[in-house]
Amino acid sequence: MAWAEVVAVMEEAHLNLIQGHWPDHANKVVVLGVPDYYEPDAPELRALLAPKIRALLKDLDGHDRGAE
Repeated sequence: MAWAEVVAVMEEAHLNLIQGHWPDHANKVVVLGVPDYYEPDAPELRALLAPKIRALLKDLDGHDRGAE
């Protein structure tokens, strides 16, 4: 966790787990709002996560450029 700048998790329960184990790093967490009941390779999961991850990466890229 120490090396990560951002940690994307699917749901609040994952954030709670991180807060319990690594409270000093909880501020790095972004909750994507996707329920974690899909199989890891489910096409539906990929379809839900892909646009959220793209948006997160775009947002992070914008913050990096703004810091220059």
